[in-house]
Amino acid sequence: MKDPRASPIERDAIVIGGGFGGCYSLYRLRKMGLKTTLLEAGSDFGGVWYWNQYPGARVDSEMPTYQFNLHEVWRDWNWSERFPGGKELRQYFDHVDKTLDLRKDAIFNTIVTGIQYNPDTGLWTCTAENGLQATCKYLIAATGSSYKKYYPSYPGLESYKGHIVHPADYPADLDVKGKRVGVVGNGASGLQIVQALAKEDCQLHSYIRTPAIALPMKQRQISPAESDSLKGLYQGIFEKCYASVHGFPHNSNNKTSDQLTTQETDELFDELWNRGGFNYLTCNFCNYMVDEKTNAMVYDYWARRVRARMTDPTKMDIVAPLKQPFYIGTKRPSLEQDYYESVDRPNVHLHDLKKSPIAEIVPEGIVLQNGDQKELHELDVIVFATGYDAVTGSLLDMGIKDKNGIVLADKWKKGVQTHLA
Repeated sequence: MKDPRASPIERDAIVIGGGFGGCYSLYRLRKMGLKTTLLEAGSDFGGVWYWNQYPGARVDSEMPTYQFNLHEVWRDWNWSERFPGGKELRQYFDHVDKTLDLRKDAIFNTIVTGIQYNPDTGLWTCTAENGLQATCKYLIAATGSSYKKYYPSYPGLESYKGHIVHPADYPADLDVKGKRVGVVGNGASGLQIVQALAKEDCQLHSYIRTPAIALPMKQRQISPAESDSLKGLYQGIFEKCYASVHGFPHNSNNKTSDQLTTQETDELFDELWNRGGFNYLTCNFCNYMVDEKTNAMVYDYWARRVRARMTDPTKMDIVAPLKQPFYIGTKRPSLEQDYYESVDRPNVHLHDLKKSPIAEIVPEGIVLQNGDQKELHELDVIVFATGYDAVTGSLLDMGIKDKNGIVLADKWKKGVQTHLA
């Protein structure tokens, strides 16, 4: 390919980002007859699945819903698992690229650092870290929610002498055998990493501020024959997703908790639990999010099922406390395969950060404030599974300026506002 820095690029449209949103935008804009180029910071398509290649990375939307609703793409693609893993998702993006011929209109390894709108010409000008410059009438910032890595500003972080890792920048050659590893964060990525590393020959420390509501994934293999047979239902499945309040094609439950007996409630909870995935929440009583008593019933059942899989009562109280910490369903739930058995292993050490918060990072590791005492945990590796500067982080980093030359960061100084806000 000709060096994109050689001369300015002039296009009808520029798409920034090569994940699901960026790939679909490129596809649709070209269908509209617009000359379009996609700019991607990484070296390939995939978005969050290009960057997140940590052990255990897996989507928690079950097939066939997590894909493009494009017949030319899905007719020759079969998922091999109910919940596809990161490797298969990257293979899927390769299939999308080849099927839709996206690569010919994409420029990789290009980090956009400046965007300016010119009201006289009606054009946007994009400049990149590698010297590329592009102008366009239509600009699509398909930068997603999960690109700019977030690290907490703990005192002494810069002094740490070990290996600092973020899930979106996880080294392929990281060997934890015989190492002391700390994982800070207990969201979807943190849970999956702990679930995977717990089985390795390492001493694993998991630092938990808020227990995750993790539901049984009920993972299983999908044969090509089963995947093909399901394609006759794709239209109905996708339409159900579009019409759903939560984006899943699950059945609705219009009953409230007071309409069922205790035995009927137990039978319902058992049924939803055994389905796996998010069925336990999406198909539960329609009032569980607004009725405190019903929400407590849903939580109590979850806690009992989880605690029954563990043997260590102290660990149970950290990851599945008997006292409900918050309304179930108000924080993003996760899916797990054997997380609770994994953290119950003797080489895994759980730390409740609400009781003993992180006081500082020192060259040797993490220091917790345990009452009046400080407790040092010597660590060889710290994984900060602390998420992202979500949604706005990547937008603000591109230095977007409006027609008056005002930077987006200044316009949003008092809060984020959108066009129709």
